[in-house]
Amino acid sequence: MKAKQKNNNLKSRVSFWVIFLGFMIWVYLIFIKSRYFNYMPLPFTTTGLLKNFIFLFDFNKFKLLFGSLLVAFLIILSCLGYGIFVCKLFRLLNKKLILNLILGCGVFALIIFMCGLVGLIYKFTFLLLVIIGLIIAIIHTHKIFIKEKIFFPKFNFFEIILFFIFLCAVFINLLGALTPETFFDSQFYLLGLLNQWKLQHKITFNPYIFSSLYPFNINMLYLVGLELNNDITAKLMHWSFGIISCLLLYAFLKQYFSNTTVLLSIIIFYTVPTVMAVSWKTAIELGITMFDTAMVLCMLEYFIKKEKFWLVLSGVFGGFALGSKYLSLLECFSICIVFFIFKLILEKDRFFITLKTFLYFLFPLVLIASPWYLRNLILTGNPIFPFFAHKIGLIKPRIIGNIFADPPHPEFSFKNYFLFLWPLTLGQLQQESYPGGVFLTFFPLLFIFKNIDKKIKFLSMYVLMCLLLWIPLGRFYLRYFIPVLPVVGILYGYFISENNFPKMLKNIIYLSLLFIVISNMNFAMRILHVTQTPSQFVFTDMSIKEYLSTQRPSYPCPYYQVADWINKNLSKDSTILLLGETRGLFFKRKFFTHGVLEYSPLLEMLKKIKTPEELYEEFKKKNITHILLNVPEAKRLAGYDNFYFEQEEFKIWCKFWNKYIKEIYRDIADIALPERGIYSMKKQLPQWWQQYSSDPANYVYLYEIIPKDQAENKKHKPPYNFFLHKELYSQERWEKIKNVVEEIIKDNN
Repeated sequence: MKAKQKNNNLKSRVSFWVIFLGFMIWVYLIFIKSRYFNYMPLPFTTTGLLKNFIFLFDFNKFKLLFGSLLVAFLIILSCLGYGIFVCKLFRLLNKKLILNLILGCGVFALIIFMCGLVGLIYKFTFLLLVIIGLIIAIIHTHKIFIKEKIFFPKFNFFEIILFFIFLCAVFINLLGALTPETFFDSQFYLLGLLNQWKLQHKITFNPYIFSSLYPFNINMLYLVGLELNNDITAKLMHWSFGIISCLLLYAFLKQYFSNTTVLLSIIIFYTVPTVMAVSWKTAIELGITMFDTAMVLCMLEYFIKKEKFWLVLSGVFGGFALGSKYLSLLECFSICIVFFIFKLILEKDRFFITLKTFLYFLFPLVLIASPWYLRNLILTGNPIFPFFAHKIGLIKPRIIGNIFADPPHPEFSFKNYFLFLWPLTLGQLQQESYPGGVFLTFFPLLFIFKNIDKKIKFLSMYVLMCLLLWIPLGRFYLRYFIPVLPVVGILYGYFISENNFPKMLKNIIYLSLLFIVISNMNFAMRILHVTQTPSQFVFTDMSIKEYLSTQRPSYPCPYYQVADWINKNLSKDSTILLLGETRGLFFKRKFFTHGVLEYSPLLEMLKKIKTPEELYEEFKKKNITHILLNVPEAKRLAGYDNFYFEQEEFKIWCKFWNKYIKEIYRDIADIALPERGIYSMKKQLPQWWQQYSSDPANYVYLYEIIPKDQAENKKHKPPYNFFLHKELYSQERWEKIKNVVEEIIKDNN
């Protein structure tokens, strides 16, 4: 491969008139015939994002948000310092600042992991580590900034438009990232589990949360943000990983392609509605994207320059990705296959020489990823627990069968599996199917050119291999494919820009692309408004408590209103057992919870005992002093059979309830329906609210486990027992215990 081919325009296999006519027909079929804009809104239509609120400057809010942004920036900058240190230590490259930064993110994550294993999760520890990284970064970066000229590119008018659109997308995503975390997975384990480790000051295996054994490199960086500041800082770090991925594309592609191609590649990737949607929460997809894209581009550099240290770096970044999520094996395996295809078939190297060269990639990949997998092997006997846990290892999940069946495979059909891009684009194939219209609209351009750059052939082969694995393993779930989308963006940017089309046809294609990109952003803003209403929080004096105590379509049955009371009123040595609630992010007191498919601490204790008194002693051993019951959430999750009582266990639990449980607090969440212009049912619909709030089943309750001497007092009146409600159980479980429930109700009366 030659190092520079900016003027090597693609040549079309067919005439321009055929392309123009075919493009018009194709656009008609997608947008008119298939009614695309019934699903995705037209550009510039109202989204509600900046509607129905009055700007109210609040200094405390400004201090909170600016402080969160500053802490996130300093943590990222400290990662750059660690990356520079490692590069100098091992005499690796220091020319590409962005690679130093991404390398530092992985190195810092592993340092935090090691600190967590030995019980050093303290603010002082993390603050010291961040300061060390900052000192290294500040000392060594000023010359690199000047040399790389990252912030001084020369753009023409169209490129300025593209850059402005990118900045708009960055701002929209920032607005979402500045709100408190409401994403269920984040509140349960992506951050919720980290909060538990933070309270324990140590990384431990939680037998009630199997995700405590997942590879968590990205989450280790969130743990620093959570310990030094708050959940918003962790969200801003994930938001920054998306920007870092875009800077990585720019740093590499500008060597080989025009600025227009580079900016198109970035825009196509960053404005995918699903990519924008994950930018607003502490998911891990953009962190993995950062590592995987670095892995692929470093591998590409190896094939261009034949310098083996690029292969080593590729393996290092692949190791960081594989140490962040099991599914990163999809991208790592794909790049391995492409490596062998290129070496054996295209470059005609001998097999044993190729295999020996491949070890430069494989060895660092396995070495870097291994700490998480060795931990699993030691604790469970299964390095990829909970996968295959029923066949391998010492610990068995509660649920038999595929515990990773969500989302399910779409119905098998020719359209769904061989023309999947069409139904995926139209939102007919899979949940959260938000790829936008760019990929389908310009898909034919991938097949009408000759003299394709060899670098693009390499990247095309990688994308194809990822697709072949994603379809059966990822089940067309677009979030699982996000780490591959930057490379897809490169392919589309190249074929759209680096061609020999007449200016008129090229301008039509550019305008069509801008139209779809703005539509994508508009759709993303609608999702953001409905799910998070960020303007109501960021630009007003709305408190964190008010925001997190309001239910929205993507934030069901909040518990924060009671968690806040616990944090302010219970002693620091209190421990809370969460029932009907799995999310533990916002507790500042130790707590027990469990996943919806995993063992329950309460039910496992009941299996060991035979009397209410013995259960009391079990609670005492675990220092459980209080119980939180989220009745609305328990009803919502009833189908997961979280309360898997057997009859005798249920009897003991009800006797324990009557003897030892005392209600000390209750609260109810407000409700918002932003798509209807309702941001507070309590304020906007008082009559409806009065009726809703009068139902005890709509509250979250906090109970105290009273001492034995108080339990003996006959004046103790037990609180209402919601565990006698059918709505808390799956139908199968209810059939097992309903006779016992009827007996208890009869005895109580």
